[in-house]
Amino acid sequence: MLPMISFVGPHNVGKTTVLVKVLSCLVDRGIKVGVIKHAAHGFDLENSYKDSERLFGAGAAATVVTSPGQMAMYRRVEKELTVWDIREEIADDVELVIVEGFKREKLPKIEVLRQEISTTPLDLENRVAVVCDFDIEGLDVPVFSMDDVAGISDFITENYLKSSGKTKL
Repeated sequence: MLPMISFVGPHNVGKTTVLVKVLSCLVDRGIKVGVIKHAAHGFDLENSYKDSERLFGAGAAATVVTSPGQMAMYRRVEKELTVWDIREEIADDVELVIVEGFKREKLPKIEVLRQEISTTPLDLENRVAVVCDFDIEGLDVPVFSMDDVAGISDFITENYLKSSGKTKL
């Protein structure tokens, strides 16, 4: 089964910035990664596509942006596709799918927190790690600093790629 892991957190917390760095690191390791970005409130291709371009530019084999009413692989949709449907669309091209958003889905989640936005973890099902720029205690999952790109990438590789048999490492 094609592994998926989601990066979640409040708006403007730095999810895309962390993802771009992690994605680049994974690609440098020879892993073909697809990215699915959820734009819950829709998106404007002319003005709001910068995050997706950054993810694609970091080396993603496929980048998909989805919201109610539209999906960018430049295709109109009658209804919003599920993250599972989109995974099947790109499955032949990738070894791992990293999702930004979809915090309500039953995916393993890495929560991103930034002190100036929020220091309170979300009430999440299936949180597997936290990435933040401040000291946080009392969590029963690994905590990484925003700059620990290698550590985050190792965590994903060890826990999701090797267990799926999809890793080249």
